[in-house]
Amino acid sequence: MAWAGAGRPGSATFIPLAIGFIVAVGWLVISLLITFPSAVYLSKWSSCGHQPVQVSNFAAADSYSLPGDPGYGPGFLSGYVCTEDEAIRNGYHRLK
Repeated sequence: MAWAGAGRPGSATFIPLAIGFIVAVGWLVISLLITFPSAVYLSKWSSCGHQPVQVSNFAAADSYSLPGDPGYGPGFLSGYVCTEDEAIRNGYHRLK
């Protein structure tokens, strides 16, 4: 029964297991933060059939960007609509 206490608080293997768990959870959180904006962007691209118009409410700017504009691309604070007309109807103005 040499392994009966392995992984329990106070055992010699508890600290390495706890550190490994913390590292694994940290890696998962970071990877989700990196991939989530791209997943939302690609999902909208797929549903529109073309690159979507990027909209943002950041700092109450209510602005939109078209593909090819500086700063266009997946982001944490971005939303997406299919057309420029849809962005204008929803009250967004174009960033220039």
